[in-house]
Amino acid sequence: MLEIKSVINLKQNFEFHKEFIFVDPEKIEKYTSNILLRLLNYFLPPTKKWLPQSFVAKENNKIIGQVTLIPDSFSHFRWQFSNLKINENIDFVARYLIDYAVNKYGGSGIATFLVYIDDCDTAALKIFKQECNFRSCSGIEFYSVSDISSVNCEFNKEDFIDFSQNMLNTLFEINTDNIFTHFRPSLTINKNELKSEFLNSIQQHKLKIFAPKGNVEGYFNLYQAKENEYYLDVITSKPYEQCYNEIVSYVCNDVLTQKNGIKLTVMVKKYRQTSGKLAESLKSAGFKINSTTHILVKDYWKRVDIKQDLEEKMFMFLNDLKATKSLRIDGDK
Repeated sequence: MLEIKSVINLKQNFEFHKEFIFVDPEKIEKYTSNILLRLLNYFLPPTKKWLPQSFVAKENNKIIGQVTLIPDSFSHFRWQFSNLKINENIDFVARYLIDYAVNKYGGSGIATFLVYIDDCDTAALKIFKQECNFRSCSGIEFYSVSDISSVNCEFNKEDFIDFSQNMLNTLFEINTDNIFTHFRPSLTINKNELKSEFLNSIQQHKLKIFAPKGNVEGYFNLYQAKENEYYLDVITSKPYEQCYNEIVSYVCNDVLTQKNGIKLTVMVKKYRQTSGKLAESLKSAGFKINSTTHILVKDYWKRVDIKQDLEEKMFMFLNDLKATKSLRIDGDK
């Protein structure tokens, strides 16, 4: 008999035939292994959890599959699948695991589920798209260059300044406005998320604001994956998209110039309106695309309580009727 349940602290003392790891480079975080914190997290509702949650499938008391979710947004109303593991010849277990996690968390208030899957991982794409009905949302292209010293474009160092709290509203507008309208419900981050991202980056000295002539028009953020491996996320307002060459050149020749053997990968997020100009700038600077990641989305639609919906509409109707009767119109008796 197949049994699926959530677990508090999963010990990796078993092997799977198939293992899919879904990595979002921006979420290079170390989650706590403290069993007491995991226990506390386990009993919280999904909208309050802050640690990953794993679900396992068991048959005859043997674990045959595992899937893990991690919070993707500051508000915790969007979660991301981070890995999926199943044994040989039982692919149907993957569908049960994913559907179970979506229904359990969706029924508790989680609105959106994401998964990032590499273009070459056709098996995982099939499971999520065909078996579990996730839809293609957008993607991320990864561009790399073998020698950052070869990236040479003139830039004004004074255009790059440190972040301050009074810039947050402007940067939030730039970030939100840059997302294509049809992607915003699934991929927009709120102001608190952006602020948290900036504060974490400031501590690592890897965040700079692009402010030509003193006007805030974008920013870049460096994520360190390994000792000499960095991922760059860069964004500008639409009127300044032609400045991507200058920003990338500044990163290569000023921020990273003191280190040897650096591998820099720039993320081109296709859901941004300026992504085409960024890709064009990278190609002209000698960057080459080395991989593509698909972003798949599934929205959990809460069932409408018909009785409650009718009561709310009746309440609104009576209020409107009352407001109409209170109006005095000339000529009325």
